Amino acid sequence: MLLTMKANLQDCLKENSLINEKKYMLPQTIKDAMSIVRSLGEKYLWIDVICIVQDDLNTKHHDIRHMDIVYGKSFVTIAAMHGNDATARLPGNPSRYPASTGDRINRGLRG
Repeated sequence: MLLTMKANLQDCLKENSLINEKKYMLPQTIKDAMSIVRSLGEKYLWIDVICIVQDDLNTKHHDIRHMDIVYGKSFVTIAAMHGNDATARLPGNPSRYPASTGDRINRGLRG
């Protein structure tokens, strides 16, 4: 799984660097989160293990202390609450289901 470390930081900072999945082996949970963000029309996704340099303790502690700001200013928060690890799918991910064709409502029914 991709972790941002001092050794790969410059590579991770390049535009579209996560597109090369073979190089980074993104877990399914992250792929699903990326799909959800795209489906919402958003461009940015914060993933702690990618956005925080894991082996730079000073920066890591600084960033962790400011997580309230990151999450407080977010459009939406996606939390992986199911599954045993990062290979689990996110439930309800739109990319897992066919597009809805819409429903009809029959107003003549009484119950």
